[in-house]
Amino acid sequence: MKGWREFFGTGELMPLEEIERQFPNARRHVRSCLFISHAGPDVPIFSNAITEPLRSKYSHYAVFQYSSKETMKDVYKQLVLLALTYCKCSIVVCSERSSQHEWVFAEVDWLLHHKRPAFLLRLDKVAASKVHPGLGPFGRLSRRISTFELSQAEDLVRKIERFDLPKFPEWDFRDQNILAG
Repeated sequence: MKGWREFFGTGELMPLEEIERQFPNARRHVRSCLFISHAGPDVPIFSNAITEPLRSKYSHYAVFQYSSKETMKDVYKQLVLLALTYCKCSIVVCSERSSQHEWVFAEVDWLLHHKRPAFLLRLDKVAASKVHPGLGPFGRLSRRISTFELSQAEDLVRKIERFDLPKFPEWDFRDQNILAG
């Protein structure tokens, strides 16, 4: 699979003015978020245990967990790079599906390269190194990446809460869509 540089193109964010023109709400919504790298079909498996408790405590946008749309793939890559750049920490969902997902590989590659705080959430018995070679035992140990099973979701949520995700008191329901124009 492609590393982050090949997948995201140059790996550079387009100018902030251009991102804000395409995604007027994006920077405010992704700053200091939790980034979840996952395969879309895995969302129903972990969402109730991880995403919903954090969103109910902080805000809907405290967790960046969107899926790409084929029609917006190139623009969406910029939004993902923005979220990766500004996230406080991340969860890499480890599953058979994520091990075959080009987005997950590129996102994890970016997170590891930029030494972002990360946690590993195992949904099945697939080896973490199958998701990305850097998530093998030595890679996790050297990068201090803690591993959690889905049955340990409450413990993982408590670890994430130590990063003090933003509560967005200024959040307005009229401004609820990160992709709004």
